[in-house]
Amino acid sequence: PVALLETIEPKKHRYGYIGSDDWFMYPILVPGSFVQIDESKRRVVRDGWSHENERPLYFVEHRCGHTCAWCTEQGGLLILQPHSTSREAPHVYKVPGEAEIVGQVIAVAMRLDLAKRRHIHS
Repeated sequence: PVALLETIEPKKHRYGYIGSDDWFMYPILVPGSFVQIDESKRRVVRDGWSHENERPLYFVEHRCGHTCAWCTEQGGLLILQPHSTSREAPHVYKVPGEAEIVGQVIAVAMRLDLAKRRHIHS
């Protein structure tokens, strides 16, 4: 929509793409989605939400690429937590060094015709 395109500020935010085979945060982030990232929000927020849809998502750069996830920091580790229905395992990285939070995901644009390319869990 034109109203959404008018809010895009390429100098203020970064944008990312959720890979077409990336089911890590499904169903919150559908594979093939585009996300808007606020690079000023790089600290993991531990509380302040009451539902998973309110919990901050972070765009993380790591040695294997990028991942959008809920994050927890603990004892020098950054734990990327997947959505429970994704059937993915958490990813754990040493920080600093193995991973860096690029910023918090503040907007998402996704396709709604997911049934055409439904993920089959193994």
